[in-house]
Amino acid sequence: MNSLGGKVRTRLLNQLKEACANESIKAIVITGRGQRFFSAGADIREFQKSKSDIDGTEGDVPSLVDLCNFIEASPKPIVAGVRGFALGGGMEVSLACDYRVSDRSAKFGLPEVNIGLIPGAGGTQRLPRLTNVEFALDMICSGRMVGLKEGCNVGLIDGTPKSNENLIDCAIRWATWAAQFPNMSHRKLFSQRVSSVKNPNASGAFLAAICDEAAGKLPVVKAGGEAKRAAVKAIRTACISKDLRAGCVVEEDIFFDLLMNSSQGRARRHVFFSERSSQQRSVYQQNYSAPKVVDVGREDVGVIGAGTMGTGIAISFLRAGYPRVYLLDVNEKGLARGTSIVTKAIQGDVRKRRMKPDVAQEIIQQRLRPTQSYDDLSSCGIVIEAVFENMKLKKTVFSTLDKKVIKKDALLLSNTSTLDVDAIAETLPPSRRQYCLGMHFFR
Repeated sequence: MNSLGGKVRTRLLNQLKEACANESIKAIVITGRGQRFFSAGADIREFQKSKSDIDGTEGDVPSLVDLCNFIEASPKPIVAGVRGFALGGGMEVSLACDYRVSDRSAKFGLPEVNIGLIPGAGGTQRLPRLTNVEFALDMICSGRMVGLKEGCNVGLIDGTPKSNENLIDCAIRWATWAAQFPNMSHRKLFSQRVSSVKNPNASGAFLAAICDEAAGKLPVVKAGGEAKRAAVKAIRTACISKDLRAGCVVEEDIFFDLLMNSSQGRARRHVFFSERSSQQRSVYQQNYSAPKVVDVGREDVGVIGAGTMGTGIAISFLRAGYPRVYLLDVNEKGLARGTSIVTKAIQGDVRKRRMKPDVAQEIIQQRLRPTQSYDDLSSCGIVIEAVFENMKLKKTVFSTLDKKVIKKDALLLSNTSTLDVDAIAETLPPSRRQYCLGMHFFR
């Protein structure tokens, strides 16, 4: 993903310094290794560190701001050859370059608001100067990505490969052409003013009013709009200030204030890391002991309650191929009615050609096990409670399950949608509580 962690920033900056010092080199191309990513941006794991670690003030590790400022100040033209994703800090690196060329795979984005932050390496200052204030507000506050066509239309992308040319050759062609200019001052964004689609020569007050109007359409802070409103504030600074560096200072202050003090940001980053952890083989860190992994697909299932929810849950497990599904209800008439509903649903699958007749027959005659006795659930590896929403009743059910279900690692689940699952689990001994959780079903 070419994440811009400390090692990558250090190596990239050192190579840029060597290239700028080498008189035989007239221009520079920056591109990403691999086909999918120019750069996915900063290494978000660094955001868990202290401010001094992140901004590079400790040791010789340059910050992303240092890297972008060096690129922009380079006496030699620098061209970004972007294929795949250029996100967050990766896009900010490309913005600091003199030119950007891309192929059809390119996707630019500044998605920091999605993790409760704003771009922190000049994105809020350079993008509105390169394009226009309306586009910058939309792209940064939404966190959306921009492809080749839109990027070319707004001036984000300067060129694309010819029909017989690959991206790197295209970038080299642009760099060779740019090297003919005596300097790149006309391409440096710190010398540019922010414009508007409505008025290319708009005053700072006019641009600030556009920002204020955009902020008025965003969610209030208490409704989750903290990062988006902070992004508008940073962009507004770019509109009213001629000095890009001064705007970057404001941007940096806002960035670190959100990073260190925003509870919304911490929550969003927690969700970000949790989602990615859940996509891995194990979501448990090394300092935790993972519970036993159970092949639930081979377990017998018990469903307590033959009402609307209970029968629906039983049907779902039968269709999923579980070996035996015990449908328990202490009310004889209720159990008969629930069994009839399940049977008709399975027969309906046959009529709709969703299930073969022999499979349906096996389900009805062998795998569906109506019962009024908790003793029949003794071998189940999964039990789902779907009785009335009454805490006393549910606690009685789970207390009984503790006595009747033999497997100590059996999953004891509640279909409740309103009651406290922790309170229900208190009826179980501590060793079984880790296997008790809520699993609400929808039909």
